[in-house]
Parts: sequence; C-alpha cells; structure tokens
Amino acid sequence: MSKPVPRRQLQPKKTPPSNKILRFRKSERHIHWAIAIPFMVCFASALILVVFYNPNPLRPYRDVFSWAHRISGVCLFIMPFVAMFKSRHDIRVYFYNIRQAWVWTVEDIKWLMLMGLAAVNKKIKLPDQGKFNAAEKINFMVLMATFPLYILTGALIWLTDGAFLSWIVHFGMALLALPLMGGHIFMATINPNTRKGLPGMISGMVDRDWAKHHYTAWYREQFEGIRVDEKSGRNLEFTFDGKTVKTEGMPIKEHLLRNSHEITAEAKLADPHGDCSEKIENTETRSEPASAMERQVEAYAAEVLAKQKRFEADSEEVLARQRRFETDRGKAVA
Repeated sequence: MSKPVPRRQLQPKKTPPSNKILRFRKSERHIHWAIAIPFMVCFASALILVVFYNPNPLRPYRDVFSWAHRISGVCLFIMPFVAMFKSRHDIRVYFYNIRQAWVWTVEDIKWLMLMGLAAVNKKIKLPDQGKFNAAEKINFMVLMATFPLYILTGALIWLTDGAFLSWIVHFGMALLALPLMGGHIFMATINPNTRKGLPGMISGMVDRDWAKHHYTAWYREQFEGIRVDEKSGRNLEFTFDGKTVKTEGMPIKEHLLRNSHEITAEAKLADPHGDCSEKIENTETRSEPASAMERQVEAYAAEVLAKQKRFEADSEEVLARQRRFETDRGKAVA
C-alpha cells in the first residue's frame, strides 16, 4: 500500500511574480515615438544641410534633404496630436507624466549632484527616483518648452523671407537639444546599466529588478502599494490586505505600532524597506479602548487565521479521503 501524500504537497503552490513589469503603456509609447522619430529626422537633415550644403549650396540633392526637413517638421507638429487623439481615453496618463516631470524635490537635486560620481564609484547610492529621474525630467521640460518654438520659428523660416532672428532661435534650440538628445540615446542604447530600459518604450515591459533599482519610488508606489509624498518623502498610504490605509505622514510600521496592538504578517510585508526605527517584536496589548485602526487590523488578522484554519481542515479531509481510498483498494486487492 502506498504511503499517504505528505501535507506539504497538498498546499497550493504560489505562482512566482513575473520578472517583467509594465513600465510604459501603449499610449505613452505612441506619443514618445510620434515625437522622437520626426525630431531625429529633423535633426539629422538639418545637420546635413548645415555641415554639407551651407558651405556649397550648389551640391546635388540639397532639395531632398531640405524637403525631408520640412516634411518631418510638419510630422513633428501633427503626429503627437494624432497619437493623443487616438489614446484620448488615457489623457490622464499624459497629465500625470507632465506633473511628474515638472515637480522637483530635494532628492532630484541630490541625484543630479551625485550622478557623475555614482557613474565612476559604485559605492555611491543615488537617491530614490519616481517615474522619471532628474535627467529625464530635464529632457522632458526642455522638450515641452521648446516644442512650440520649434514649430513657430520653423514655419517663419519656411514661409517668410529674411527670418534671420527666427533662424538664430531655431538653430540655438537645436544646439541645446544636441547634448540632451545625444545623452538620452546613449543611455537608452549603449550604457549597459540603463539600456535595459529601452524595451519599456518598445514592448512596454522592463525587468522588475532593474526598475526597482533605478526608479525605486515609482516601483514602490505601483507594485508595493506604498505612496510617498513627493516633497517630504514620507509615506502617505499603503495597501494592506487589498485595502488602502492612510499613514498620516508617519512611517508605515510606526503608524501600525501607534494604532494597533498586533502586527500581522501582512502588515510587515506592506513595508519591506523597514523605515521605522522602533522594533516590532514584543509589542504589548494596550489597555485603552480599541481604535478604528486596531479593529481593522484585528479583523484582518482574524480573517487570515480563519482562512488558514479552513485550509488545514480541507487538508485533513483530503488526507482522510486518501487513507480511506487506500484502505478500500487494499481490501479489493485482497
């Protein structure tokens, strides 16, 4: 007669989390490429015109590059609005990204100051960043500020005679864009530490550990249910057993310690970074009346224990059925 199946084999297997997470939605990727592709064509054609044809305008195929520059400029004006219209159901995502780019914190300034040192010294840890790091925020802000000027000055150069001032502004913005665009392309395609993020603008998916390392604050908010105040860096709320709990600006563990007499396993997992200096073990039951938070934690704990007891009872029943089956089979063979 075969041995009964051990209880540990009857427990449901936990599915490990995917190593890929969604970094950018389709609407975000569409508007990125709707701007990036025409802009790069504009820049490349302008560079050829300035370097190759300005010294000698009579060289052949000048009109080809001139019209390529104009057509790509028209596309740069039209395509972003087409992309936004097609993804108008995601308009809140665009406003969220704009806000993320224009809201700066002390951590962003620290990140910029330490960026160069961190590139040569791995012991230097950069401050946690949100959805965009400080360098990406600068790129975002410069693009938003210069986009209407590119369109306006380009149209004046094309449609009017003697628009010398417009040409100076247009050319000056192109010079400003050169290091920003070059740095962005280098970090996205060549730098080994950051090029892992390029699939985020192609398929939308990036490596989980990479995102957690480079965009820690964003990762915690999106995938660990912890929302952080952008200015103070303090936790505002966290997800506790599928429900949102506000922390009133206190670290999560400190909030639970002050408002409950029992810390469940789920509450510990809700704050994996351990930003509270107080210890959670040996917490004593308080004599004052239970607060709403205490009752909530106790209810969650009771629900978890009830589920565990039901699972153990089901496991015992399965084992009992298996024993009866083995006994009946043994009798039938005999």
